[in-house]
Amino acid sequence: NLILRNSSGKRPYVSVNLQHIKDLHKSGFDFTTDGKFTDALNSFVSCLHSFSVLVVNNREEEQEALNLVP
Repeated sequence: NLILRNSSGKRPYVSVNLQHIKDLHKSGFDFTTDGKFTDALNSFVSCLHSFSVLVVNNREEEQEALNLVP
């Protein structure tokens, strides 16, 4: 389960959401298409690092997040 709760039962505040990761992922592909491989690499690495602090709201978002990683 990707959703972690603290002792009060509330989700932790995180500034990274699924949309942010999807935007990084798309940027990586756009940079690749434009031949900007260093920028693409940075975008994909940022995308992967962001997964460590991602909090999703439901199973659909969890599956969507998992589909971004091959």
